[in-house]
Amino acid sequence: MEEERKLFKLFLATHERKAVATDDPCVFLQFRGAATAASEPLLRWTREEVCEELDTSAELVRHLLHQMTTYECMTQRVVALVFDKQTVLSDVLIDPRVPQSKWSEE
Repeated sequence: MEEERKLFKLFLATHERKAVATDDPCVFLQFRGAATAASEPLLRWTREEVCEELDTSAELVRHLLHQMTTYECMTQRVVALVFDKQTVLSDVLIDPRVPQSKWSEE
């Protein structure tokens, strides 16, 4: 898992700026094979797509689904790197393009 974490850190440094806050919950992701190309776009998946395409019995996929349920989609983004149907590393990040005044309007 250490190698996956290193790749995820590199992936975030290269791609996280492509993910934006949205009106609806989603995850911006890439599959491991594409993660090394900075020019590759991020895929935008809904919770339903995650459930259809990944193994929802896997702990890391359940963690991603939890993040997608609890994050604030108007000010944050969920970014993920998919290694296989059971192995997904993800993080919730504040969108720096959103004015700070929006962070506390809840």
